Amino acid sequence: MSVGLGVFLGSLFLGTIILYLKTRGEWNWRTIWKRIGLTVFSLVAVLVIAIAATVGHGKWQERPQVVTSLKGVVLGEKLSDAVFRYGEFKEKTPEDRQKGGSDGDKRYHNDEKRIMVDVRDGRIESIIYSCNSASDYTTTGGITCGRSGEEIFSRFGGDVRVQCPTKMDDATDKLIRVYDVPNFGVRYFLHKDTVIAFFVMDEKSLINATGINWRPCS
Repeated sequence: MSVGLGVFLGSLFLGTIILYLKTRGEWNWRTIWKRIGLTVFSLVAVLVIAIAATVGHGKWQERPQVVTSLKGVVLGEKLSDAVFRYGEFKEKTPEDRQKGGSDGDKRYHNDEKRIMVDVRDGRIESIIYSCNSASDYTTTGGITCGRSGEEIFSRFGGDVRVQCPTKMDDATDKLIRVYDVPNFGVRYFLHKDTVIAFFVMDEKSLINATGINWRPCS
């Protein structure tokens, strides 16, 4: 407490005592104190409600929500609109495609933005973003690049489905898993228990995204 504030509070207290002594026979101080107490109580109640509302709103905003976009690219939008905003997306050949997409889709990539999209009838069906490095703080569904599988479970609980590659062709495949959260439309790619990429598609398609390239881990 500063000296100035101490002097002010002391003067206020002494002034109140002096006023009481001079007017106690003329004023109804019992009523006055009741009104002061009611006013203080009302102010404290308003303050508590405001704090509770702020905290509650923050928690509400941080709750898991369905993911419909990634790095500014939106599910269902035209590929031409994404090209207009971010530049050229080059088409990948079928031989280049790995572990993702659906039959009939075409895959395009923008290396500068580290984004790949699967496109059907000119519209974006799914989006993939590859984390740049350990210092990449891109966040999707409340999970940031570099986080662990345990943190995904902590955020989404029983909604998480863990899958491994269908074919374990080499030692690297044994270090890779995907953590699907179908109810929220997002898949996390993990390498050695570290998030290295995000995959976003509609909830129904993600629920069915199993049994071809990915299967439940044994």
